[in-house]
Amino acid sequence: MRLTPPLLKHQIVRPFKRAWAAKYPYKVADNKGLPKALVLKGIEIKDPYNNERTSEKLEPVAVPATVVPTKGPEEDLPGYNTKPVMEFTDTTRFIEGIRQAQHLTKSIVYNGMPEGVSSLMDRVEHSNQNKLLKRIILQSQKWDPAKDKLPRRIDKSCIKWNFQREYGIPRSRSIHILNTNLVRLANIIVNGHCPAAITDRQLHVKPAFDSHYTFMGEEIVLKGTPNFLLTGSYPLPPFSDESTVSSTTEEILPNMFPILPTIDFKSTHFYNLTNSVGFLSNTDRHPHTFVTSSCDFWKDDFRQARSVMFCLAYTIAEARLRFGEDVQTLPEPICIQSVSVGETGINFVFFQLNTLDFSSESGVKNQAWLDTGNNLYTKIMSQPWNGSDFTKHRYTDFIETPFSKLLAAMQYGLPPS
Repeated sequence: MRLTPPLLKHQIVRPFKRAWAAKYPYKVADNKGLPKALVLKGIEIKDPYNNERTSEKLEPVAVPATVVPTKGPEEDLPGYNTKPVMEFTDTTRFIEGIRQAQHLTKSIVYNGMPEGVSSLMDRVEHSNQNKLLKRIILQSQKWDPAKDKLPRRIDKSCIKWNFQREYGIPRSRSIHILNTNLVRLANIIVNGHCPAAITDRQLHVKPAFDSHYTFMGEEIVLKGTPNFLLTGSYPLPPFSDESTVSSTTEEILPNMFPILPTIDFKSTHFYNLTNSVGFLSNTDRHPHTFVTSSCDFWKDDFRQARSVMFCLAYTIAEARLRFGEDVQTLPEPICIQSVSVGETGINFVFFQLNTLDFSSESGVKNQAWLDTGNNLYTKIMSQPWNGSDFTKHRYTDFIETPFSKLLAAMQYGLPPS
């Protein structure tokens, strides 16, 4: 006989409840044995099993009036300005990606790394470099002790598959571990082969930057907080020579009509027009390379556009700190490097500020070199519907070239030892 739910309910459960009630009848608790201390104090104990309702009515009690503080108008709040500005932060994403960033930074984009940086690749390395890189990857993906509840997976190749809830390393923590260990290993290798880096370079953790500039008559405020900032005692050398900079006057920026480049900015009245690269302006430190973690699910085009805007913020702030707040014509170019670490790869941006004139698209333009899509490894998620060989995540196609590029970027600008 099959035990169906109706059978269990009517033929088994209910007879069992009746038999249990007959053998163990319900007893009302006896409240006669009250504690002596309560009796001496005259505390009345009411029977909790008495369900008789009382007809007593509660009388309203007069509550003294209190003055509730109210917020004043926005004009009285700190940081308020009558004239609004456009604000760019870490979460601002451009709908046109790099093309939109080109307009806002008035820059010409080149693919690949500058010649001065690419020539430093494979100049220094560690004897166990590949082994250490693999350990860093495994630490960020499997060896960390975090066991957090992960979001439920959905695989487009098999939408109907119901994944069980997984516990492991959150994606943001995994990227942070990979980012931190890559920077630490690169810093150790460079310092070991270049003694000048020990006294010349400093690594700052999460220094917030703040800058502003006027684009086509509109004031734009740029702010953010990278994970690391590498500074040096000397400014970063230019990536291109004067003749190449002069030839940028003939270059034409991509057309975005009818979309305005500032379409994705938010207007705000709360701001301070300051210039900061993350530390005091009276120090002799110059920003060389900033490192960020790409924990979002954006495409590389959007991430690189954000990095280009951050490069512009750093170089503008550095130019004003070095040459004065009202500088218009730069005595020399200002350069900076950007490293963006994702879950499986690294993106690089090399930016050179040649002009501060953003009132038109003509004249000398800034330059940006983009090296995108440098994967350290490939992560293949589990696909249980394909058989027992696909029940676990797999990590394949390890490539050490992105780390060699990181070493080259950290070597660039070092004084000769």
